[in-house]
Amino acid sequence: MKKHTLKAFTLIELVVVIAIIGILATVAVPNMVRQVSKSKYNSAQKQAESIFDAAQTVAQKYQAIDMAITDDKKKLLFGSPSDKILIFGNLSFVTNDTNGDYQKEAERFVEKLSALNSHLNDGKWAIVIENYKVTHVVYSDSETDNYVGVYCGCGGGHGNTDYDSYVKADIETKWNSIPK
Repeated sequence: MKKHTLKAFTLIELVVVIAIIGILATVAVPNMVRQVSKSKYNSAQKQAESIFDAAQTVAQKYQAIDMAITDDKKKLLFGSPSDKILIFGNLSFVTNDTNGDYQKEAERFVEKLSALNSHLNDGKWAIVIENYKVTHVVYSDSETDNYVGVYCGCGGGHGNTDYDSYVKADIETKWNSIPK
């Protein structure tokens, strides 16, 4: 009769393997969480930059048309003097003038902006336009998300931060920190 021997791992071998897996997990998980956070932040930054580029394109088209219009006719960029600061977006705390003309022009501006940026309504955003120049854009996936992209066209540098110097805050906090 043949004798069968069972081959199995010993308890010591199993404990060593579990300890190695635990050590690898303690090293890998924090790095993975950091990379996910960095990816969310970089995505928000890129989306803010994309909205900035599209909004600046639309504003320049308005400027070209408005410069061709004589003073006795209504200017297209919200029928206001060109140096007025215009603020709008799809954030709940960004309020616009209640003037009906302003609202219609803002809707047309956003419609043109949407044609240039198809992902415009995938998240929450707001822009500041002064003298036909987009000065700031903020973007986030939601109003409570702590990864907010801020793109600055004013030259102040506060919109050009890397992830290592980024301080987590919601979009309302970031919006309130930019000069308007």
